[in-house]
Amino acid sequence: MHHSQDSSSQPAQGYGAVGVTSGSQGSTAAEVENAYSQYLQELRRTYEYVRDGRLAEAGTSLVQISDWLLGNAELLGLVRDEEGMHDERLKLWADFNRCWLVALQRQREMTIAMLDSGGQRPHPPESLMEAEQMETMGKELVRLCDMMEKHGLVDYQMGVWEEEIITFLGKCLDLLDEYSTQTSANGQATSSRRR
Repeated sequence: MHHSQDSSSQPAQGYGAVGVTSGSQGSTAAEVENAYSQYLQELRRTYEYVRDGRLAEAGTSLVQISDWLLGNAELLGLVRDEEGMHDERLKLWADFNRCWLVALQRQREMTIAMLDSGGQRPHPPESLMEAEQMETMGKELVRLCDMMEKHGLVDYQMGVWEEEIITFLGKCLDLLDEYSTQTSANGQATSSRRR
């Protein structure tokens, strides 16, 4: 990987990280700025979901922000190398990637706690991302990254840390498989005792 992580988890503030392509797809700079502000609000909300252990909601939000950011990267000017915006864009990408990784780390921690407690699932409003949701998230991220690869914005400091995110996603899925195996083994032991 060609990136470094710092302890900051506050999303980039303001509109400085994007350089709107004027007239692109009929959107005005004001419309794009408004949409970018909504993206930042959703990114902050996703961090809050993670903090609160509401991981199913965080997963849904991650897909939405990924779709928006990567789907609008050209319009936002994120595919152009502009020296004056380099630091802001590094922060934008780091905030985006870190949000994925923080959510997956929390998923891992909560799944391990569930395994250690003999299968005690989190109490609402806390929730885990289920295997089907994480598989869908992984497929969507790969699809979006396939679109971004032509711009050199995959697996570098500037862009999506696809390999690291997908690897972590796989580890979380493995833990859920372990949970499924554990609960089915416990279920078989319980049913055999009832005979």
